[in-house]
Amino acid sequence: MKSIGLLWSIIILLLSCEKKEEILPFTETDLKLEKTKDVEILYSDSSIVRIRIKAPALIFHLQASDPFQEFSEGIHIDFFNPQGKITSTLTADYAARYQSKKLTFLKKNVRWESINKEVMESPELTWNEETQNLYTNKFVVIATPKDTVFSQGFNADQSFNQIQMRVIDGSMEVKNKSKDGF
Repeated sequence: MKSIGLLWSIIILLLSCEKKEEILPFTETDLKLEKTKDVEILYSDSSIVRIRIKAPALIFHLQASDPFQEFSEGIHIDFFNPQGKITSTLTADYAARYQSKKLTFLKKNVRWESINKEVMESPELTWNEETQNLYTNKFVVIATPKDTVFSQGFNADQSFNQIQMRVIDGSMEVKNKSKDGF
C-alpha cells in the first residue's frame, strides 16, 4: 500500500513540474487590428470581376468611428472591362481605403497605366469609389506614346476616358473637336 502511495506522489510531483506555457495578453491596440499577408481582393458587379486589388500586406484598422484598410507595403489594382480583360492598372507604395467614405488615398510613386500605354504619375491620388473619379491637387505627369503633359492638379473618371487637368504645360493631341473646331 505504501508503494502505491509513493508511486502516486512521484506521478503528481512529475506532472506538477511540467513547464507551463506563458500566455501573453493582447493589448487594446492588438484587438483593433487585423493583419494579413499576400492579399488579393476581388470586386464584382453582376458576377463580373471589375477590380482586383493585390498587396503584400493589409492592416485592417477596426476603430468603430472610422474603420479603414491600410496597404502599408504597396498596392496593385487591376481594372477590368465587362469581357474580363484588364483595361488599366494603378499602383502605389502606400494606400488607405476608408470604407464608410468610399475613398482610397494613394501615396508615393502613384502610377496608372492603360493597355494603350497611356501613363499618369503623381505623388498622391484619391479614388472616389462612389463617383468613380480619381483626382489630385499635386503635380501630375501624363504621357501617351506621342505626347507628355505636366499638370498641377488632375481629375478623371475611373476608366480615364474623361480627363481634366488644371495648370498645364506640354502638348497633347486632341481627338474630339467641337463644332467650332476647337
